[in-house]
Amino acid sequence: MKKAGAQRLLQILLIIAIVVTAIWLLASVYLDRFAKEQLQNAFNEESAGKYTLTISKLRLGLFTGSLTVTDFSIKPGRNAENEIIINTHAKQLSFHGIHILRYFFGKGALVDEIRLTEPTVIIYGRKDLQTENLNDTTDFSLYGFIRKFARSVTIKRLAVNNFDFEYFHEINDSVPSLKSKENDFLAVNLRVGPETEKLPGMFSADSVSFSVSNFAYTTADSLYTFNVGKMNVIYSDSALVIDSVKVVPNYSKRRFAEIAGKQTDRFDISARKLYFHSVDLKTFIEYHGFDCKKLEIQRFNLRAFRDKNDTRHFAVPMSVQQLLRESPVFVNIDTIELKQSNIIYEEVAPGKKAPGVISFDNIEASLTGITNDSVRIQENSKIVVEAVSKLSGEGTVKALFIIPMKATGMEFFCGGLITGVPLKTLNKMVEPTAGISFSSGFIDSIDFEFNAGDVESRGWMKFRYKDLQIELPESGKNNTFGEKLMVFLANNLIIKKNNPSGEGYASKVPLHYERNRQRFMFNYTWKTLYSGIKETVGVPEIKP
Repeated sequence: MKKAGAQRLLQILLIIAIVVTAIWLLASVYLDRFAKEQLQNAFNEESAGKYTLTISKLRLGLFTGSLTVTDFSIKPGRNAENEIIINTHAKQLSFHGIHILRYFFGKGALVDEIRLTEPTVIIYGRKDLQTENLNDTTDFSLYGFIRKFARSVTIKRLAVNNFDFEYFHEINDSVPSLKSKENDFLAVNLRVGPETEKLPGMFSADSVSFSVSNFAYTTADSLYTFNVGKMNVIYSDSALVIDSVKVVPNYSKRRFAEIAGKQTDRFDISARKLYFHSVDLKTFIEYHGFDCKKLEIQRFNLRAFRDKNDTRHFAVPMSVQQLLRESPVFVNIDTIELKQSNIIYEEVAPGKKAPGVISFDNIEASLTGITNDSVRIQENSKIVVEAVSKLSGEGTVKALFIIPMKATGMEFFCGGLITGVPLKTLNKMVEPTAGISFSSGFIDSIDFEFNAGDVESRGWMKFRYKDLQIELPESGKNNTFGEKLMVFLANNLIIKKNNPSGEGYASKVPLHYERNRQRFMFNYTWKTLYSGIKETVGVPEIKP
């Protein structure tokens, strides 16, 4: 009897379990479908018809506190005609460990993990939108948005995997101006609540890290494309590491100035690595600014080209101080270090076809005091640049620039020392531009200092050299008798072959140059130094 009763009880329990399981399965299917429809409708209503949400599959886990949305898209709706267009698609969005009871008891929303997998975002801008709509400076409060639904939100782990992004200036553009693929983001213990409202950022977190890969940006004028191989934020070390940075001109040397519509420098820039030490990650992530103790740049390479036969538009370039102050990006970097870097400058002189070339190789440099923070700029604030390099692979060049930050115009100090350079090293520049060639000569040293102001520069130079002799370039054709005579007279009567002569003393000569306001700092520096070289040597002007 007892045995029969036990069997009966077991049968009843089994039937109850089967019924409950069946009801639960049916309820889950119904809840999944109901939640999916409600979520889609709520999103569409909240966006006022500007965007629509489409979900392929939604699954609720009531016992586990989980929610999984599979294959969802956000697309422009019927009222998005006058808006910036955004298309979004993701493979999966999952919530794990949703603490429902905590939420119902008013203690805020707590989620163990949110994971977004393979999202793709495509944005189409609109050039015809009014400027005030694009430059809205109203502060956005993330807490102000979520407090409609929860007292606070805590996410123990927020991960975004394999994120792709593209931005087009207009919907009809076929090539994105900005794109990035295979990016990852991770935040640990991310919090939004009343306490974060008082912080300068939108949220707080124990750690934030993300990596950006295959980033590319094309400027609005289409002249350049910026490429970044990979960018990593290392939260624990407060570091930002950017690998393989390139600024690539999109047009050939001949075509570049035609597209720009004026005579201009064409830059080709690359760096193997940029390492930001002790960086303020909140400033970088939330405000896209750079505030750090040190920036280390490894293997920086710059090649600049200018053709002076192109049409020139006369304009006054900004000084370094003005460029920093007017930069839209916040910058405060205590020290910048350049390691194993190179700079090459090519210039085609008026009436010539071949460029003159000069290079500064194996540069080791430091820059201090880089900032456009008005609070940090005091009366004695200055940028100090110290550099050592070789000149076209020979000798040693040491240079010092001091740039006062309070100056409103072009103002700086420059001093330096050049030693051990064969004059033939300079033929790649002087032959195509000046029409002469050094057949012999050696620079023992060029020692100089000058102060450059908005109107003129003044200083001194001591130039020691020996066995200087010039000739017409072998590449020159149809050299006239007058030109050959000028070279003969220059070598024998005009220029000084040695300085000092014999055992004499090389005296200082004055440096003075009235600034050409339509040229930048580097041209100003070279023309000032040339005034001293010409005074010392007596260089004739020969135009083959």
